[in-house]
Amino acid sequence: MPRTNRKSAMKVVDGTVKRKNNWVEDAGDYMARVQDDVILDRTDPGPGRRHLLTIAHLREYINLIPDWGELGDAIDAIALHGSDDPNLLGWYWNGVVRLCSWEADLWWNRCPPAFIDEIEEVLDRIGVDYGPAPERCVQVRWTADQIRAFQLTYILSHELGHHHDRITTRSWRVARGEPYAEAYALEMMRAVWPEYVRRFAV
Repeated sequence: MPRTNRKSAMKVVDGTVKRKNNWVEDAGDYMARVQDDVILDRTDPGPGRRHLLTIAHLREYINLIPDWGELGDAIDAIALHGSDDPNLLGWYWNGVVRLCSWEADLWWNRCPPAFIDEIEEVLDRIGVDYGPAPERCVQVRWTADQIRAFQLTYILSHELGHHHDRITTRSWRVARGEPYAEAYALEMMRAVWPEYVRRFAV
């Protein structure tokens, strides 16, 4: 069910929310409780990984989202999340979006061609250089600014697409899934891109 009567203001939490010693549920634990405001959080990126995004980048990008009023009313948190899985770029669950940290070596050296085919429009719009690699793979030669653009305009938009799917579908059991989120992300990216390049380096 969509959650209503919420504010779409944002507040920052620096670090992982933890339970207190008495195990009373923390009101700021966005994985356990509905939040009054949208929490923007940043956790440790994990060994050998880094966050290319900051809380300031999230704030600035959110200002570009055309339907943020509708989306933000049911979002509990957007977190820059540590990860040890190089294949995990982000995920959404029940009002919480997480954008995963990036490997310290920014380039993708062994990317499957099928995945490149899926995101070719995104890579070309951002201007990412990519080409053949050994073992029939593709090397993607990212810059830090290009990764930020990818994470904000595509990954975040994709996860928000799952959220929009959830709040506009009667039951999560019949949500429209990956095709809906992907279409939503591409539409969002096309909509915000002209303003994005005016505000952010690419």
